[in-house]
Amino acid sequence: MSMNGQEWSDGKYKKSVSFFVFNEHIATPFSEPSDSPTHLGFAGSLELSKPRTGAYQFAHIFQGGYYYHKDFNQVVFFTWKPKFELQFARIFNVHGLLGVGYAHSFPVRTTYELDDGSYVKKTNWGRPHFMPSLGSGACVDLQKWFDMPIELFVRFEAFGLGPYALKGRVPVTLNTMTGIGVKYSLK
Repeated sequence: MSMNGQEWSDGKYKKSVSFFVFNEHIATPFSEPSDSPTHLGFAGSLELSKPRTGAYQFAHIFQGGYYYHKDFNQVVFFTWKPKFELQFARIFNVHGLLGVGYAHSFPVRTTYELDDGSYVKKTNWGRPHFMPSLGSGACVDLQKWFDMPIELFVRFEAFGLGPYALKGRVPVTLNTMTGIGVKYSLK
């Protein structure tokens, strides 16, 4: 078995962990990227992959994360993302992924409810959501150059949170996350 996971004698899954820092924003048609303020988030992942077949590799990503959208909400999410990857020259790769998951959003503003003709503060436990996603990215593998089991990647994902509001007022939000990350292959 090689250290970079390219050769396997036992056929077991290769395990990797990653950390991803991203900017989230609600996708609005015809908006300029400069119109989108920064809404930071982060995610940690466990990735399980079978041995590489030539340039192709399939993996399962199990991810948990959080983002804060100023003046709107904060979201905690857990997803499963099958990843399809093509590698070039054992250094660069491009990948695509699909995902399904669970998200829970919490409002960042105080909520009130009407009680006997006056408004009183209400404890808001947020809302659960189904979270489908679709993404693509590119990566550079530092194993060949520096003999380190580390990969650096950039990724863009589009995702939805649905249902979002009660009574169908906002059936789904369309969001994006764009960011950078580092992946470390475990031995």
